[in-house]
Amino acid sequence: MKTKQEVIQDAYGDAWECLKGHVDDNGFVTALREDPTGDTHPLKHGFPLAEIQMKHFLDSFDWRPNSIRDIERNNGWIRVEDKLPDDQSRVTAFLSDRFKLRSAENLTFYFVDQDLFIYRYSHWKLVEEIKPPVY
Repeated sequence: MKTKQEVIQDAYGDAWECLKGHVDDNGFVTALREDPTGDTHPLKHGFPLAEIQMKHFLDSFDWRPNSIRDIERNNGWIRVEDKLPDDQSRVTAFLSDRFKLRSAENLTFYFVDQDLFIYRYSHWKLVEEIKPPVY
């Protein structure tokens, strides 16, 4: 599995070498609004405005490719190396790279089985209780 930095680098493709000094930890680049030919403007690097995520400010905007949208939350997945679930939590766990078939499994995490969990899974997230409709 790739690191966060590798995923960000891949999202920028050929533009990475020009932009790497301007990319923050979550893949955003700042561009000046009044300078569409500036070194950090997405159009200069072949990114159509429809294919990027933008945060607007008064004189500038931050942008990143849509492919890394939500990278700061990793789509809700938590790496096993970063944190383990609480004991007896219901989780969905993603099989690690050791296994040919990468899939997710629903299970209950028990602290006594943490070594097996760390070996078998790379990521996890809590199973969210599905709430009934209000009306």
